[in-house]
Amino acid sequence: MTREKLLDAALEVFWEEGVARPSLTKVAERAGMTRGAIYGHFKNKGDVVSALCDRILFPSEALEKLREKGGETPLQTLSDWFVNVLRRTMSDPQHRKLMDILFLKCEAVEGDEVWNRLRYDGSRIRQHDRELLRRAVELGQLPADLDVDFATLAISSFITGLFRFMAVHPEWSLEDHIERIAHVALDMLDSPAMRLPS
Repeated sequence: MTREKLLDAALEVFWEEGVARPSLTKVAERAGMTRGAIYGHFKNKGDVVSALCDRILFPSEALEKLREKGGETPLQTLSDWFVNVLRRTMSDPQHRKLMDILFLKCEAVEGDEVWNRLRYDGSRIRQHDRELLRRAVELGQLPADLDVDFATLAISSFITGLFRFMAVHPEWSLEDHIERIAHVALDMLDSPAMRLPS
C-alpha cells in the first residue's frame, strides 16, 4: 500500500515537473510521507520510474499478447495493436501520464534503467512487426517486393511519433480518429516507396 501510494505520488510529480528537477523528498511529501519512506522502497529515481513502468502494459507486451491470441491475419493483428495501444493511452490517465513522462519529461541516459526499458520495448516491437510483415508478404497481403526492414522502421516511427505528439499536444484528442490512424499505418505499407530498390 505504501509503495503504491509513493508511485501514485511520483507519477503526478514527474508528470508535472519532469523527472530530473524534483527530488524524491518531494515525491514522499506529495504522498504524505517522510523521505525515509521512499528510500525504504526505492534506491533512486531510475528505480521509481522503472517501478512505474512495471505497472502498465508496454506497447511491445500488448503486441505479444495479441500475437499469442492469434489474429485473423498478420495485418489484422497490426491494426488491432495500433487501436489497442492508442485506445489504452487515451482512456487510462495513468498510462497516458507515464507515456508523457517517458516521451517528453524524462532524460533517459544510455545504460540506465529507463533507457534500457525503452530500448528493449522498441526492439521487441520491431521484431514483432518484422515477423508480422514477413508473414503478410508470404500470405500475399503485401507486395512480394516489400522492403520489410524499411517498412518495420516506418511502422515503429509512426507509433513512436504518435506518442510524442500526444505528449506535446494534450489538447488534441485522437479518440475519434484511432481506427483511421490504424488504416493509414497499414495503407502506408502499400506505397511504392516501401518496395525494395530495383
